[in-house]
Amino acid sequence: MLKAIFRIRDKFLSNRLDFRVRLFNVLAMGGISICFISTITCIVNGENILSIGANILAGFVAYGLMWYASKSGRYRLCYILTIIIIFLLVFPFIFFVGGGYNGAMPSFFIFGVVFTVFMLEGR
Repeated sequence: MLKAIFRIRDKFLSNRLDFRVRLFNVLAMGGISICFISTITCIVNGENILSIGANILAGFVAYGLMWYASKSGRYRLCYILTIIIIFLLVFPFIFFVGGGYNGAMPSFFIFGVVFTVFMLEGR
């Protein structure tokens, strides 16, 4: 178990990687965790299956983007895809489907706004 944690740390959070790359990887790992925690919150709150599915899907999309970026090295493309797909499309969808502020969504908006500022460079 400890070996797997060190392997993940060396692959995604190494000091050899650029700051934005490490930030993207932290964002993806945090996003995956938050998506699955929000899924559990949705289940506990008795939200509909569409909200639960959207949270699970967002977690897998975050994992897929992190994996694709690490394999291909195309981090800039993944930054843009994260901002457009997850922050601008998936988050509002989960927000409205999940009952707004009564659902598991408020944590996502803070997450989306803060990391968008760090991921973008220039205009």
